[in-house]
Amino acid sequence: MDEPHLIPELPAENRMSSWIPIVFALCWTTLLSCQGGVSPFGEQLPTPAELPPPQEAAQDLASSELELSRSSVPPSNAGVQDTHRPIGIESAGTGTCVWRPGGVMACVGLYESTLPPIDDVVDVWLRGGGCAIHSDRSATFWTSRYENGTLAMTMAPTKVKVAIAPHSVGIETGHAFFLSASRVYSWNLALPFEEASTMDARGARQIAFRIDEGYAVLADGSVGRWKNLGPFDETKRDFTGVEWSEMEPFDLHDVTRIFSGSRHFCALLADLSVECWGDNDLGQLGQGNTSQSSDTVLVPVTGIAQLEVNGHYACVRHTNGTVSCWGNVPWPTFARGSGDASEDIPKTLTPTPLPQIDSAVDLTL
Repeated sequence: MDEPHLIPELPAENRMSSWIPIVFALCWTTLLSCQGGVSPFGEQLPTPAELPPPQEAAQDLASSELELSRSSVPPSNAGVQDTHRPIGIESAGTGTCVWRPGGVMACVGLYESTLPPIDDVVDVWLRGGGCAIHSDRSATFWTSRYENGTLAMTMAPTKVKVAIAPHSVGIETGHAFFLSASRVYSWNLALPFEEASTMDARGARQIAFRIDEGYAVLADGSVGRWKNLGPFDETKRDFTGVEWSEMEPFDLHDVTRIFSGSRHFCALLADLSVECWGDNDLGQLGQGNTSQSSDTVLVPVTGIAQLEVNGHYACVRHTNGTVSCWGNVPWPTFARGSGDASEDIPKTLTPTPLPQIDSAVDLTL
């Protein structure tokens, strides 16, 4: 099996930024889209590179299965015609990264001085670390820890030959989760990739995972679920290890894509409606209350062209170009543009339009 390529160690300097990256990314993307328009460049997935999996899963990783899992993924997260962005933007509390599809990714915020440029980038995931997807669907992973105003890399960018399905990667609590060739990989990033565990995900076309549970959208639009049965620390209220159950049916159908928040999930359905479930202490479920629900609930929002979820909130871009959000939305900062991270962020319990946006053609959180 090919050895992962390790990018050289990174400089120790860090630089703080005064704006809230999540909100900045939303404003920036909307501004670029509204002023400059979008040049479609429909993503053509290449022939998958050979995947070096953990040994116990090798026999299940036929390239034909991988190609099938890719071709069944809708081109857009809303089931409507996709207008791919000519410039990609992904944001998290530690910074914002920008790239031109197939080009070099550069970052600002705390990542600016800790993360070197990464090339041949077609998609990026940031949260508790990051993952850059390359044109051959291989990936570069890294992890970081934010302490006392500085960002330290806990795993320098490491490239591995995986072939990740679209919209099917996530990083949480030092673990990476991704879908490839009918398997879900659960990789403790403190260990070599060869020690990643895998789960059978036959028929899955897209996944969304947290450390406590994960979901797969199957080829027929139904949903499967995994639960973490590993040790749980009652004091920290968090899992200290992973031991995944077998995939079981979840009562949700006609799903286009599932999104994971910090403690909740939302699904975009084929009829362009949105259902959410999980924690709701900050209004993440958009129901006008703070009662959590393990069952899916319909969010009262219509005219959806795009759904995005991040942390404890979610936003939709409407077909008329407006944007509505609910949950723990960075509302005061967006409305006043002050960039003061110390401002209180109120709960927005139902989908509420963001001011000053009326012609958005793309959205990122």
